[in-house]
Amino acid sequence: MRFGKTLQSSTHEPWESKYIDYSKLKQLLREDANAKGRGSADSNDHYWTEEDEGAFVDELVNVQLEKVNAFHDEIYKSLRDRLTDCETKVQKIAASEKNEASDDHLPRATADSDDAQQTLPELLEKLDNITMEINELERYSRINYTGFLKAAKKHDRRRGSQYRVRPLLQVRLAALPFNSEDYSPLLYQLSAMYSFVRQRMEGEQKKAVAEPESKEKEASYKSHKFWVHPENLLEAKTYILRRLPVLVYNPQTSKVVESGQQDPRITSLYFDNPGFALYSAKVGKNTGASSLRLRWFGHLNDNPEIHIEKKTTEENGDSEEVRLPIKMKYIQEFISGEYKMEKSLNKVQERQGTESDAFVRLQSSVEDIQGFIKENQLQPMLRANYTRTAFQIPGDDRVRISLDTDVAFLREDSLDQERPCRDPSDWHRTDIDDNEMDFPFSGIRRGEISRFPYALLEIKIRDGANKKTNEWVQDLMSSHLVKDAARFSKFVHGVAQLFEDHVNSFPFWLSDLETDIRRDPATAFQEEQDKKAKQAEEEQAVGSYMGTSASQAFTAAVGSPVAKLIDAKSADIVDPKDHDESKDPDIGDDEDQITDEPAWKSRGIPSFLPSFSGSKYGRSRQREATRLPPGVEEPGRLIKDTGPVRVEPKVWLANQRTFIKWQHISVLLATLSLSLYNAAGENNTVARSLAFAYTLIAAMAGIWSWWIYMVRSRMIEARSGKDFDNVYGPIIVCVALIIALCLNFALRYQAVRDSTTPDPLIDSATSILKPPITWPPIGFTNASVLTVDEAMKIVADGAIMFDQHSRPAYHSNDAVAHAFVLLSLGDGSSILDGVSPSELLADDMTLSLGAGLAEPVPWRTLEQPSMTSCFGGFPGTITLNRYIASFNRSAPPIEEDPTPVSLGKLDLDQILERLWLLQKLSNVPFEQTEEDMYFLYSRLVSDPEQDYGNGTLEQDFEVLLGLLSSEIWVDFSKPQKQFVAKYFAVTPWDISAEVFFHQILIGAELGRRIRALAAYVDDGTERLMSDLPRQVAWSVALSSKFLQNLTIERFDGVLASSPEESFILVPHNKVVQLSKVLDFGHALRWPSMESVEGKIRAESGSEGIRGPWSVPSWTFLSGAVLPGPISSWMLMSCLIDCNPAHRLVLAGLGEMHPQSGIQYLGNTYWYWESIAGKVFGAMHGSKSVAGWIGPCMYTPDLEVVQCLRINHKQPKDRMKDRESSSMIARSSPLGPAKARYPVSEFALVLPSYSSIVGIRLEGLAINNPTPCNSKFLDECQAAVQFTIDGTLYSMCLRYDVFFIAAAGCWAGPHALHCSYTYKAVHVDELININQWAGVFTQADWQVAPPTADWESGEEEEDDNETVLVIEAYGIADNAVLARAWCAHVGLSAVVADIKHTCVACIVREAYAACIAVAIITDRYQVEEGEDTVPRCGPHDCSRSSTRSYHFA
Repeated sequence: MRFGKTLQSSTHEPWESKYIDYSKLKQLLREDANAKGRGSADSNDHYWTEEDEGAFVDELVNVQLEKVNAFHDEIYKSLRDRLTDCETKVQKIAASEKNEASDDHLPRATADSDDAQQTLPELLEKLDNITMEINELERYSRINYTGFLKAAKKHDRRRGSQYRVRPLLQVRLAALPFNSEDYSPLLYQLSAMYSFVRQRMEGEQKKAVAEPESKEKEASYKSHKFWVHPENLLEAKTYILRRLPVLVYNPQTSKVVESGQQDPRITSLYFDNPGFALYSAKVGKNTGASSLRLRWFGHLNDNPEIHIEKKTTEENGDSEEVRLPIKMKYIQEFISGEYKMEKSLNKVQERQGTESDAFVRLQSSVEDIQGFIKENQLQPMLRANYTRTAFQIPGDDRVRISLDTDVAFLREDSLDQERPCRDPSDWHRTDIDDNEMDFPFSGIRRGEISRFPYALLEIKIRDGANKKTNEWVQDLMSSHLVKDAARFSKFVHGVAQLFEDHVNSFPFWLSDLETDIRRDPATAFQEEQDKKAKQAEEEQAVGSYMGTSASQAFTAAVGSPVAKLIDAKSADIVDPKDHDESKDPDIGDDEDQITDEPAWKSRGIPSFLPSFSGSKYGRSRQREATRLPPGVEEPGRLIKDTGPVRVEPKVWLANQRTFIKWQHISVLLATLSLSLYNAAGENNTVARSLAFAYTLIAAMAGIWSWWIYMVRSRMIEARSGKDFDNVYGPIIVCVALIIALCLNFALRYQAVRDSTTPDPLIDSATSILKPPITWPPIGFTNASVLTVDEAMKIVADGAIMFDQHSRPAYHSNDAVAHAFVLLSLGDGSSILDGVSPSELLADDMTLSLGAGLAEPVPWRTLEQPSMTSCFGGFPGTITLNRYIASFNRSAPPIEEDPTPVSLGKLDLDQILERLWLLQKLSNVPFEQTEEDMYFLYSRLVSDPEQDYGNGTLEQDFEVLLGLLSSEIWVDFSKPQKQFVAKYFAVTPWDISAEVFFHQILIGAELGRRIRALAAYVDDGTERLMSDLPRQVAWSVALSSKFLQNLTIERFDGVLASSPEESFILVPHNKVVQLSKVLDFGHALRWPSMESVEGKIRAESGSEGIRGPWSVPSWTFLSGAVLPGPISSWMLMSCLIDCNPAHRLVLAGLGEMHPQSGIQYLGNTYWYWESIAGKVFGAMHGSKSVAGWIGPCMYTPDLEVVQCLRINHKQPKDRMKDRESSSMIARSSPLGPAKARYPVSEFALVLPSYSSIVGIRLEGLAINNPTPCNSKFLDECQAAVQFTIDGTLYSMCLRYDVFFIAAAGCWAGPHALHCSYTYKAVHVDELININQWAGVFTQADWQVAPPTADWESGEEEEDDNETVLVIEAYGIADNAVLARAWCAHVGLSAVVADIKHTCVACIVREAYAACIAVAIITDRYQVEEGEDTVPRCGPHDCSRSSTRSYHFA
């Protein structure tokens, strides 16, 4: 059927002019003319002009769409207003019933009751009209929405070669609500009011559900299942809502249910075995066919209540169900049979005993389900997820209806071993539950999900339900709204759809999915009438020859059931006068609600009428007074109240719970008042008075709660029918608390206003408590003058102060000193400079010389420059300490003439024997014994003239120092010599291994004496170690590391031919080191982490170090790692060794060149000292981990896996010795030292916070213009390319500049003295700056023709002392551009986060470091887990062939 005819047949006559004018749109498209000219070549778009296009779009979007949307909005508001009017009438009726129950004037009450009875039919008629109009409005929106899409499709097909209107229409439709309007609020209001009216007209005052003490027999139900087309869904809902209210799922039943709460999502997890035996039994309708499922509501992350259910079908068609609650953490153990519900069984046993029915039933159920799982080898196979809306009258379970929408079936199996849907070791799919996926599950792969196209309607009718109930239910089941789906099963359907290749039989209803289940109402009604007539005829014929009475003759109905619903104006609701409760045995029965739904509550009239109550107490208050016959007296006590008082424990507990809640409030108020009293000073009378007021309120609340608790307890004991509510107490407490809070706010506000008024009698120096937020500060003017104390209080409080600290270089002349920086705040408190090297390498990168230090300090570490204060707070940066230390001169060693000592002759067995003994004594304090002296002077030393009996610790120290000072030993202070595993990793051990172990032994002996002598020397260990020659000190450190991490095991009683058979080395910290490698790879987001994890998993399960590791990796895994940056190279070597195919390509890292970097499978990684790593550390997503920066941008100029180093020059700004010594004077917050400081010389510097847009990081270019002497490393030049406002620029990374991370200040922003000059520029203005701080450059980075005349530009006046402040706010590309510019021109920079350091402190730190550039950003707080690194892999980089770079 053409859409025009469909639109005409679907039009609601009163709204005919408000529908889309589809004919006019077709005329504007010239469809008739186009149809006539279809045979010509110019028939499509030849005569279609822009004026025609504009006219059509204007009519479609601006006229027709606005008309439909405006009318829909008007009708929707009208329906909402009419529902509000009906709600007002319902409230009046409810209020009159309440007054009627308490009114003593009977005639007036009777009159009100008669008025209500007359109002109810009128109200019901209005509700019917509203229901009909809601259905029509839904059809109106649906047909118009289809019309707009049809018109757009027709346009794009016929006129879309130049113009396409559908995208524009989709945007406009998304902005208009007429097709996406949610009618649920209206339906819920209708449901509540229908329930209210029905109860009044039928006289059914249902009481709340109460669990009966005993049941003789469980009620049986007859179930009917149907499919509902989405177009009929709203109409079916409104039909049901007129009879049954909506039940609301509430996981917290003790709280009030809001009427807007959404229907719950239900998940069922079905079990079966790989052969689908349970499915086959279900489809084959075998006797005793069983199914097993897990069921919960909502998301698993909310820890819902989970039930495991087994359902078995008997021969007579009845079903038996076993249902157990189980916690999520026990499910996997329960399925495998390891957990047998011991905790639940123990609880039942403790409460009721072993012989109780509950214990036996629970134990039997557990054994039954676990035996069923084991016998059939069941596992989770299918997940069914759907939204359930339930309908039922509270307390009346004769009819229970559930409507499931958004039904989806998902595979939960692990049949495919290569790509399992579910982890075989887990019981559910974590990708769905951890991510809280909901319908339509767009993240699930095709083939793993099947979305059911219809809604599922299930109607359960209890046996014995009255005829009136069956009538409207039968009308619904026989209407066109539903499609009969008898014996439909979610489990069977899901398996048949998703596991088609694994099963051989299919359910009968699959063929119905290919047909349209919608039916014409009249046709459906006529078919149902014919079916009923034929059924009645067959029953009469059978009864005639069977000798039984025939059923009542069938009478054909007139009209469709749905039409009858509206036309009859609710004729099925009987008049209260004609209703006799005695004839209806089901009315008043106290039955359970739906047993398989947890915690439902009615969304009925009480949700918006608090005065209405369906409880026994509420009905008793509403009941009219009854006149007794003469001579009959009202008994003082009811029969039910006779006998002993039996009150359920939950009633007492509810009263106690209310009392405890009020006591909790009282304690909180008392705590608040006590805290306020203690915090207030002695002179703060306002705060103390308010504390007394809060205490009084708390006492009043506590006393009132105790009194009401006792009153209610007596009422419970007396079975009183009085009202338990008491509204006055809470109101009084709340009003008193509100008054106290208002007084608190008013008095505090007044106190603040008074404190901001300057008092001329108070010294201005004492009125300023913190740095000002305005300048001049309060109480001062520009003409004021500050004393030194006032200036320190106002200007320097919380600001960073920089002081140079010099110490003599270790083992050198005093003329050579090393400089360090001490950072402190203006109040004298010290702050940290930089961050820890890394949690991964905190114990490997640095070695403190001082014993008992919580944090190593830069001048107390073995390695110099110290790694303690090396890395800055931002990736690619260093600390000011490291920057100053990089200019320290290397001190020549002191020429010493150690005591000549001859080395004794020891074989390898004797050396290892002694090392084994020293390792055993490592935790024992050293005491010189004859054995130690004998070994030292008779075995280790070859000097027959020495009398070892007179040896002292000092003498031992000198002898061992002389031994280690020999030139035969390895100098482990050199990084190239620190890969010590090459001496002992390979067996059999050769002569180099023997020399190595000999050196370790002497170092260990010397270390024992140093620790013993430290007790007698000030700064013992530090001073003794610093006095040692550099080579000796590193040998002692290596000996300590070696014995701490490698266990020497000796095999006693073994006849060995070599030392390797008597001793072995066991790295007992190997697992710790492997975990560091794994954490390092995850932190850097290493591309091939699967191979890394597999390699580490295999190595962790072996003894010793088994894998084919390189020497650097072997050294790291052994734990014998010396301090310094060497451990960074060892970590990267471990990652590379996990993929042997790339080991040779990346062998160049073994040269440990500071400008090294690698490209590896789509990312680049740079050493922290390389200029590329310093620049790309500012990239979004890059991290600095253990001395490596990455993942950074891929470059197509390199191979997929390649190692390189960057060619560079030294920076142009280098600090001199005289500059570091004047640091504190050069960067003081107060400027040049004076006796008094004028306020006018300071200014408050605030950032602009303006984000810069138009800058984009395009890529990294690598060029190799010169050959390299290295065997493995390619020496290259690097350039970074940007587009700035559409122009392409390329900046060459020429200079190895430094980026210093600024330390954070406190209580900023701070004022800046006028002696500090700076110039603030946006990062996009850098291309116009060709000189700064005496450094000149050329405009050679621009690929396109230059837009500025560099040579004729104006020179900056006196910029040698002016700091260039680059504002790089916004995206990370801005910060990368700022750093690249610094590397291009050769100027180092201070890098700061404006959130932690103010502009004044940033400028002063630049002055302290003698640096002329500062970069300010606001993007260094990257969220954990973000993976937004721009990547351009080897197969998707499309811009590599079009780039052109310029290298200077």
